Amino acid sequence: MFMLLPGTTVLPQHAPWAEDARLATRDRLLSIASEAVTEPPGNFHLPERVDLRPFLPPPGDQGRQHSSIAWALAYGLKSFQENLQREVGTLDSVGLRDPRNVFSPAFAYNLTRNGTDTADSLCSGSYFEEIFSILVERGCCTWDRFPYDTARWGCSRPVPDPLMPVARSHVMATPLRVSTEDITMLRYHLAINEPVAFAMGIDSAFRYGDPAADQGAPMDWRPACEQPMPGSHAMLLVGYDDADSTFLVMNSWGTTWGDGGFCRLRYGVFSCHATEAYVANDALPDLRPAAPLLVPGRKPLSGPSTKTELAMGEAVVFNDLTVGLAHLAGEARRASITVRDRTGSVKVGRLDLVEGRPVRFHQGDTLVTIAFDRTSKPSDPRNARAHLRLMAEPGAKDPILERALMQA
Repeated sequence: MFMLLPGTTVLPQHAPWAEDARLATRDRLLSIASEAVTEPPGNFHLPERVDLRPFLPPPGDQGRQHSSIAWALAYGLKSFQENLQREVGTLDSVGLRDPRNVFSPAFAYNLTRNGTDTADSLCSGSYFEEIFSILVERGCCTWDRFPYDTARWGCSRPVPDPLMPVARSHVMATPLRVSTEDITMLRYHLAINEPVAFAMGIDSAFRYGDPAADQGAPMDWRPACEQPMPGSHAMLLVGYDDADSTFLVMNSWGTTWGDGGFCRLRYGVFSCHATEAYVANDALPDLRPAAPLLVPGRKPLSGPSTKTELAMGEAVVFNDLTVGLAHLAGEARRASITVRDRTGSVKVGRLDLVEGRPVRFHQGDTLVTIAFDRTSKPSDPRNARAHLRLMAEPGAKDPILERALMQA
């Protein structure tokens, strides 16, 4: 059951929804690794409820542009990451949105527009992969430097070149695809301060509400799992409550929609109609430049699984896959690796790993899992090494990816 909370109004008529979040192609899906963890750590206790709104900006309004993914990732997720890290809120002294502490969806969205756009497609929908690519490789700037223009053709405004080095100071770590069906892991991510960006099929009942919502009563949205959805829209999970089995969702249709721009969504409805879901961490400050990767100097590794240790700049070959350690932040339990193969069948390129949280991706028909287990701590930190586990499973399937492919 989907609920608009009491005292709410229906969605403004100008909000777009059809093809707002484009269904990804296979290559786009393969370019993002999946989470390989299937349960929280054994000593972790899930709280009954989580609410991440204190570090979120107030819900904004995407206007008539099909920019919901940029709103979920740049405005919602990136603003949350930076404000949580600095322990500041997003409002100024009089309770209004502080544009210095909120990141611009226009920066990421406008950079995805190109010369092939037509008048009909100029501000059309985007893909998670392309918005993530902007945030990971180029970063993002704050609202005060590049405000969002809600006009229908606002996305045609070019991003000024002087903003590029500014944005580079606010990059995001590489994302991970997570299961839309594993409610326990979704709650776990929220409980460790990781909002979940997702795309979901929606219909006009979700978009406009119903007469009951006009009277201040909760709106029930109970589409059957098999019901086709004519639209696709991206939002952000920012909390949950086990008392009524609902997620707290941040939308981008302004504060007159839902409960001040938020709504609650039943666990079951989310699992049925969410098509993609992702988490991403804030990128670590560069304590030192990423090491140039050397040509592998040791004997290639083979077999279904192995362990290896890498210092920054070292690389190893595992079943024709070259894995190199580009950055290591042992105190933060984070490492950045590059992966490539001779045939170009690996699409992920780079992976930002968290200790104890393995990831998986495809190398052609082989499913590869990489886990960052720990960092050695020698007396000289320059000699620190990342301990990695590598596993290859020919013909195996990634269930999270397979579900996303079914929806594409």
